[in-house]
Amino acid sequence: MLYELILEPEGEGVRAISLVEDPAIQEDWIALSSEEFTLRSVDEEKRLIMGAVLVPDKPILRRNEGEEFYIYFSKETIRETMERYAKSGNHRQATLEHSFAIQGVTTIESWIVEDETYDKSALYKLNAPVGSWVATMKVDSPEIWSLVKAGRVKGFSIEGLFKRQASDKELNAELSTRRPGEGEEDFISRCMSELASEFPEEEQRYAVCKQYAELSALEDLERILSDKEA
Repeated sequence: MLYELILEPEGEGVRAISLVEDPAIQEDWIALSSEEFTLRSVDEEKRLIMGAVLVPDKPILRRNEGEEFYIYFSKETIRETMERYAKSGNHRQATLEHSFAIQGVTTIESWIVEDETYDKSALYKLNAPVGSWVATMKVDSPEIWSLVKAGRVKGFSIEGLFKRQASDKELNAELSTRRPGEGEEDFISRCMSELASEFPEEEQRYAVCKQYAELSALEDLERILSDKEA
């Protein structure tokens, strides 16, 4: 099942941005030192991180109390979410792995990608598609920066309230199972072909089909283990 996440009319939206090791949107941010970030020349490391906060129309697999489904955000919702985040003054609100609040991490820039070629994010090879919400954070906390340098956190993940509504785009449940003798590459190719009308962007189709392939492989493993136990 595919759901679109939308904002409540009077809702706050994103309350905080979390630094996580496994970002749900599958987009890594990059750490920017004084040598890499050339808007101003400084003597010490700037401790800046930049990355995609939300990517439009990208299906994200979710599991909730045994239920599996996909969610996505439209370009319109992403823009409104970014605007509400800015207006609410939550730029100093950050958490680590959605577990606890952290100090010394501030969003200093936040924008919507308008052009993949000329957008600032392209300079740092983020490959963020048009409509993405990108942010730059300043990390003043030595403890958090040590995690950044150690590669312990790799992306942004939002914390906020959204309403889930069924999308007109329906995922084909049969695509979660490979045909007998079908390899992963053939499976993904077939899946992408069958989803062409529902997801016009090739990257979207690949993301969905790659996740289907992983689910299928997991189901095969569970079936094998079950047969052995029997």
